[in-house]
Amino acid sequence: MFFQGGSPELTFFAPEPWWVIGPNDVIWMGTNDRYVIGSYEHGRLRMLTSLPHEPVALSERDREIVLDAWIRIFEQRLPNADAMLRQLAQFHDVFPAYQQFVVNSDGTLWVQHVQIPSALPAEAAAAVDPTRGWGSKTWDVFGPAGRYLGAIEFPDRFELMTLRQDHAYGVWRNGMDVPFVMRLRIVRGG
Repeated sequence: MFFQGGSPELTFFAPEPWWVIGPNDVIWMGTNDRYVIGSYEHGRLRMLTSLPHEPVALSERDREIVLDAWIRIFEQRLPNADAMLRQLAQFHDVFPAYQQFVVNSDGTLWVQHVQIPSALPAEAAAAVDPTRGWGSKTWDVFGPAGRYLGAIEFPDRFELMTLRQDHAYGVWRNGMDVPFVMRLRIVRGG
């Protein structure tokens, strides 16, 4: 949410910049409206990593799921959350090309897909927590030289926090939403 001309504006799925600092202080930057991520060393572009990406339009069902999820969150704190959010909420026409990315200590780039709300089963869509973002459990993996290595899928309810060589560290939540620290071993193909 930001203010323009004194009025609040709330645009879901608007393009956002994302950046991380990888090994050897290499900076990785991108804006998630395009599947292009640059790595910069000493202020100079070192490499562009990209994948072809066909934008996915937001459906009316996607908009309903997202708005209902935020209303559930804000209703606990604001008595008029429903009316306020319905008045303020705007949606970008298409989903971002990716949710976020992280860089492993071995120099591999991991790019998280966006979870399309309308693709969720009805029960999951009704219980989604928008404060955790819209990242899916699928990540694209690129080698240190930018070559696409493939996609990896994490377990349901697992949120990746960091990568260290052959291990992924994150938070897994059980069916009662109780968080547990989890370390997963990364098995590399040959």
